[in-house]
Amino acid sequence: MSYKNLMVSLDLTAEAGHRVELAAGLAKRFQARLIGIAGRRYEYIPFEPLAYGANTIMLDELERRIAADLRGLEQRFRDIAGMHNSLEWRFGSGQPVALLAREARAADLVILARQNRQDEQDPLFSVDPGEAVMALGRPILVVPPNTTTLVAKQVVVAWKDTREARRAVRDALPFLKVASEVVVVGVGAPNDANGAQDVANYLQHHGISASAAHRPGDDAKAANAVLDVVAEACADLLVMGAYGHSRTREWILGGVTHELLSRTPVCCLMAH
Repeated sequence: MSYKNLMVSLDLTAEAGHRVELAAGLAKRFQARLIGIAGRRYEYIPFEPLAYGANTIMLDELERRIAADLRGLEQRFRDIAGMHNSLEWRFGSGQPVALLAREARAADLVILARQNRQDEQDPLFSVDPGEAVMALGRPILVVPPNTTTLVAKQVVVAWKDTREARRAVRDALPFLKVASEVVVVGVGAPNDANGAQDVANYLQHHGISASAAHRPGDDAKAANAVLDVVAEACADLLVMGAYGHSRTREWILGGVTHELLSRTPVCCLMAH
């Protein structure tokens, strides 16, 4: 298994360039096709019933702005991805997540920006990773600001015995196979420690250098425990399942996925 089709989402922020640079490096590493994609929301335009001509002019101007933004992003994508031999560009107007949900059929992995409240965001182009991981049917790689490369030499797998976590481990195998060390950490009851060891053994049978770790605690402390292991391992990639509970429940009450999506200081591969 390898990543042969990577998709990276663009917006008008400065961070989009860093994200494309990271994606281009991965595409070169995995000898993959790199697909740039951008979806632009429509802006709200107040319509006056008696001003049909004025509204038509405003709509025409909006369409021109959308087309100009998308052309600019395509050029930026091609300029940064540069020497990569296999590039594609896809675009559309409307909801960016809806566009991604349709086009993700062409991707093994979709690369998105982290959406912390303090992170630079683009209201017209930005994609919510939490919404995307639920909609795409593909693993996502969430990239924090100021990140232009992903070596994945040291990787942490946040383990909980759920369908989502099993899917994430499987989807991350191309990274795990080239890692120098993988730490599988279970947080909580002893059963989580047993599960982490079982996953480490599974990875070892794939020829991966993997070990297991256990941290006591409940769901409220799990995110902090996982991030502590990330720091201790000097990891640059975190792998985890997304939304074992419903996304609405996590949005209201908080949860590990919600916490890590907003706080992770390293790239995070998630699957649902």
